[in-house]
Amino acid sequence: DSRSVPSVTKDDLVKMLPVGFCAMGAHCFSVFALSAGAVSFGQIVKAAEPAFAAVVSTAVYGKSISTAKWLALIPVIGGVVLASVKELDFAWSALIAACTANLFAAFKANENKKLMETPGLKDRIGSVGNQFALTTILSFLFGLPLLLAREGHKWSEFVSLFRSNSVISTNLFTSGLYFY
Repeated sequence: DSRSVPSVTKDDLVKMLPVGFCAMGAHCFSVFALSAGAVSFGQIVKAAEPAFAAVVSTAVYGKSISTAKWLALIPVIGGVVLASVKELDFAWSALIAACTANLFAAFKANENKKLMETPGLKDRIGSVGNQFALTTILSFLFGLPLLLAREGHKWSEFVSLFRSNSVISTNLFTSGLYFY
């Protein structure tokens, strides 16, 4: 079952840039959070993402959220607090990075919703899968300078490892496919 290729315009891609940038920020800060402290702590804070989305939607985008949705956040927030209290490996850097990732994700969701209200854009994109692919490509392009700044000095080492170790090359390729 193949999808049709999206027929987006240059203006469509420009309108998609905020979504791609926010997707990059959410991903990068999630990775930073998971590497700054215990993975479990980073995941605990990331679990609060729905609360961040609700607050950003209300405070920044002026969306109204039903009482039922606010009440549904109580167990989420309570669970995050309870799990965080019991976490022995607390790291401020992990907390800040995970909260920043949650903010990027909240803005991404709202910007994406706003983007999809653009007349005719859904038809030009063709499918949700195409929309995800375009967002992921833009996110990658936004993240490339960060990657080069942080890890660029290791590029030749990576290429050598990629060429000489089939497990690494196969896993890299398949993880990219599975992520998409």
